[in-house]
Formats: sequence, C-alpha cells, structure tokens
Amino acid sequence: MRDLARRLGPLMLLRLGELRVVVASSADAAREVMRTHDLAFATRPLSPTAMALLGDGSLGLVFAPYGDGWRQLRRLCTAELLSARRVRSFRVVREDEVRRLLRSVAAKASPVRQQKQQALVDRSSSRRLSHLLLAPTVRVPLQGE
Repeated sequence: MRDLARRLGPLMLLRLGELRVVVASSADAAREVMRTHDLAFATRPLSPTAMALLGDGSLGLVFAPYGDGWRQLRRLCTAELLSARRVRSFRVVREDEVRRLLRSVAAKASPVRQQKQQALVDRSSSRRLSHLLLAPTVRVPLQGE
C-alpha cells in the first residue's frame, strides 16, 4: 500500500474482486474524506457471509444503515450494554469463558493440534460476544466436532 500511495497519491480507489475500496493512506486524506463524504461511508456493505451469520434477516447494530434507527441502537448499546456497571456485571461470564478456554487449550495442546488454538480463541470470543448481546451462550462448533 505504501508503494501504491507513493506512486498514485494518498487517495486511491482499488478494486478487490467485485468490491471497490477507497484507501486514504494519510491522516490528511482520511480527514478530508470523512469531512466531505462521511454519510457515503457511514453504512457498511452487507456481505453474503454476514447475511448467513445474521440468518434472521435483521441487520443489528453493525450492519444497520446509518440514520435515526442506527443512532437509537447505538445510544441504547452505549447506555445499556457498554456502561461500566453492565460491563462489571459480566465479569463472571468473562472469567468463566477464560477458564473454559484455558482448559480447552491445555487439553488439546499438542504439536499436531496447534493450528486449532486460534479457532478455540475465536470460539471463546464468539461466546462472550453472543452472551453479551443475546444472553444465552451460543455454541460455535469447530470443524470436525
């Protein structure tokens, strides 16, 4: 990217397959883009993978189009899910997930299975996030389980 920026300048439009990506490779270019075109970049594109993960057709906070509804969701999340009191209330859940993760890593630690360690960490993170957002723990199976 650095070499492209030197050759083409601090603002580039790249095509990555079907996806067009705007790259602002300097702080000044990023500031200018966000000052003049912030609404154009405020909504995240919904990929087929994201649609499959969401399943029920709802867009949630991450993929909801920018607007009044998104601002209300953000305000609700900030006040209800991300407040210091709420984060403290999930301490037991976080500690339980870390214990579970460490037991899994210890039980499966062998030179042959090292590549699965990242999957264990990913699964643990998914459980914590799902518990925060959905309350019940969602089981995310590893391939072959």
